[in-house]
Formats: sequence, C-alpha cells, structure tokens
Amino acid sequence: MGVIVPATWFEKLSTVSFFSLCCTLGLLFVMALTIYIGFFDGVGFKARIPLVRTSQISKSIGIYSFGYGSAPIYPSIYYSMRNQGSFTLVLSIAFGVFTAVFLLFGLLGSFMFGFTTAPLITQNLPSHLLASRLAIWVSFVIPVSKFPLLMHPITSDVHEIIARKFSIQPKSLVSIVIRVVVSSFTTLVIMAIALGLPKFAGIIEFVGSSIDMLLGVILPIVFYLKIYQFTLPRAHMVGLVIMLLVGICLAVTGTIASIKDILA
Repeated sequence: MGVIVPATWFEKLSTVSFFSLCCTLGLLFVMALTIYIGFFDGVGFKARIPLVRTSQISKSIGIYSFGYGSAPIYPSIYYSMRNQGSFTLVLSIAFGVFTAVFLLFGLLGSFMFGFTTAPLITQNLPSHLLASRLAIWVSFVIPVSKFPLLMHPITSDVHEIIARKFSIQPKSLVSIVIRVVVSSFTTLVIMAIALGLPKFAGIIEFVGSSIDMLLGVILPIVFYLKIYQFTLPRAHMVGLVIMLLVGICLAVTGTIASIKDILA
C-alpha cells in the first residue's frame, strides 16, 4: 500500500507509463522463469487436460476479457503521444503481445499442472526453488506497476472537475494537494473493496464479462457502425454485425456464469 498510493500521484502520463513498462517486463520475466522451471527444475510438462472444457468457457470469457479491460485509458494514451499516427500500430502490437502471453500462460498451466492449476500459476511453483521465489516476488510487483496507469483517467477527471468548480489554478500547490488527496482516497477505497469482497475472482469474472466486454467490444462496434453505416462496404458491415452478436452472446453467458459463481 505504501508503494501503490504514491505511484498514483503523478500527473504526466509519460511518467505513469513507466510503471506500465515495469508491469510488462515483470510479466515477461515471470513467464520466462515459469518456462525455465518447467524445463530445468524437474516440474516438466506431463500434465494433460481436455482440449476444450465446455463447462469452463463462460468463466474463461470473463477472465480473459478482464485482461483487456484498459479501454478507458486509450484516449489519454492517444492524446499524450508525440506521434498520434502510430497509435493504431502501437495498440495492435500491444494486443498481439499480450494475447500471446495470456495464451502461453494458459498452456504452461495446463501442461505443467493440469487440473491442479491455481488461479495464479505462481501458487503452483515449488517454493523451495530460487526461480520460483523470484517469480512470486515479481508477481507482487506487477499489479503495483499496472495500477497507476489504470487509475490515471479516473483521478485526472475527478481532479479536473474539482479544479473547475473551485477555479483552482493548474500547477498550484492547492491543485497538487487535491490531486494527491483524490488519488490516495480513490486508491484506498478500491483496495478496501478488493480486500473486503469475498470471492474476488468471481468479481473479476463478472467485471470482465459485463463491463469490459461492453466497453471493449460491444460499444466500439456499435459506435463504429453508427458513424460509418452509410460508407462501409456491405461485407465489412456484415462482419462487424457478426462480431457484435458474438460479443453480446459471450458477454451475456459470461455474466450469468460469473453471477452463479459469486452466489454459489
């Protein structure tokens, strides 16, 4: 907590993005350590599970969707870029890399630990190994480094609303104090909710299936169709409509499954 709260005080997105870079490097480092443990520390890749488990598809939708739930930060990233024309390329590369990382982590858990895979793969790693200890410690740093970037749009908007309402000058001491207070209070509230809610994994599934699917898949397609409905080629429009319907179906089934898990 003593690290997370101060990390949300920064105003410039370029500074906050440094924490996101640490998150990415940490995630890749944990993946490399997990692969090393599988090949060289005696764990192996001997576990086997079915290729498709239909009973877990709905739950997987929420978990994977939550991993892509960073849509609110996109406008801030776009407007802070020096070369905004590279935004699409950067976004495509980022999504491609993290999709590969998510899939690889899923495969590692399946082939290394099978049905005994824990919610965090680091929980399965043998605790007596040095590589396991490194992976566990780095896995603690990953959420800390990602949190400030995700919080930036919220704290910035709240700070701006307060500053406008009371006519506070930017860069003034009062403005800085308000930013610190808003960021700290919001962070502490979210952390309290995360620690206090039972079945937090179920909450993640619910948020991923409902909010993240809505903001990251359904609404962007709806808005795009609304804006370009008269200029899109027919084949393009049909493809988008199919994607929209699939997204709605996945969101509904995933949300229902997550609610059942929470209430169970």
